Formats: sequence, structure tokens, C-alpha cells
Amino acid sequence: MNTQTKVTKQVSPFFAFFIVTVMQVGVGIFTLPRTMIVDAGHDGWIAILFSAVLISIIIRIIYATLNKGETIVTIQCKVFGKKLGSFISLFWVFLF
Repeated sequence: MNTQTKVTKQVSPFFAFFIVTVMQVGVGIFTLPRTMIVDAGHDGWIAILFSAVLISIIIRIIYATLNKGETIVTIQCKVFGKKLGSFISLFWVFLF
């Protein structure tokens, strides 16, 4: 008994990677409220509110910095110094 799967019913390995990744992230996101209630009790909403405010502030700082016409490389050189900033910028070179 030789049964072949139709090509139209298969998922490519490229898309299989994303399916597995999305499933793992989805399970993590859906179990977060339960984990937070167990650990923090009913005051867990304060941590969520506090982290949302901090993330909003960080995003505003990033937009303000990037709107000045600076690049990630120049920002890293300003923050970390010329040598260390250039070394850290190699990550972006290899990434792109």
C-alpha cells in the first residue's frame, strides 16, 4: 500500500520553522497571566502598568534620537566611545 501525500498539502521547512516558533511564543504569552497571578497575586497589574510606561518612555527616547538624523552606529560611538562603539557596531555589519 503506497500512499503519497499531495504536494499541495505539505508545508515547506521554511514555513514549518515559523509555525513552531509562533506556537511556542503563543503558549508563552497565553500562560503569562497565570504565572503572574501565581507569583504576584492580585497586584500583578501594577507590574504590567509600570513596564508599559517604561517601554513607552524608552520608545520615545529612541524616536527622538533617531529623528535627529543619527544612525545606530553613531549613537553607539557616542554612548560607548569610538573604539568600543565601533566594535559593537560590527554586529550590525554582520547582521546586514
